[in-house]
Amino acid sequence: GGALDPAFEERGWIMGRTYLNAVYAGGGLAVLTIDEDTTEEYAQLADGLIMTGAFSWVPRPAVALKGSVEAGSHRHEMDQGLFFNFKKLEKPIYGICLGEQMMNLYSGGSLSLYFKEDIHNEHMLSEHYCKADKGSLLNKLFGDEFLINSRHNNRVERVAEGFKVTAVASHDDTIEA
Repeated sequence: GGALDPAFEERGWIMGRTYLNAVYAGGGLAVLTIDEDTTEEYAQLADGLIMTGAFSWVPRPAVALKGSVEAGSHRHEMDQGLFFNFKKLEKPIYGICLGEQMMNLYSGGSLSLYFKEDIHNEHMLSEHYCKADKGSLLNKLFGDEFLINSRHNNRVERVAEGFKVTAVASHDDTIEA
């Protein structure tokens, strides 16, 4: 995801090792792209796409807003290019948190921004249970209900045509997958 580095003053990219470890554990090799102009070539090279969650930790509050505006706008340009190029080639795309929300948005769905203000339910730096849809891959992997960490301000409001909800938060039915 977008981040500011090396001293949180310049635009850069960051990737959590959990994503990389999951790809390696599945027998894959993770390939990262950092240039918005190479999304078509990347889609041709890779077998599938993981659209990750957001990275928004900035240790210095004075530059936090700059980071979310500058790095975040580049992240969305990159994600949009990758999504449409992988879709055109009919390759698998897996979205996590922000990635899942953007897939829905790019496909005609909508988001509710800062939804916690409307429903008064916190999803920031918290844990909660999710209910998995019967027959879904998540249900097969984790059962009817599973615990997740939650860190998001936005949520899917209207699901894009052709998408299927496979998990919701147990306490407020926020779409999680």
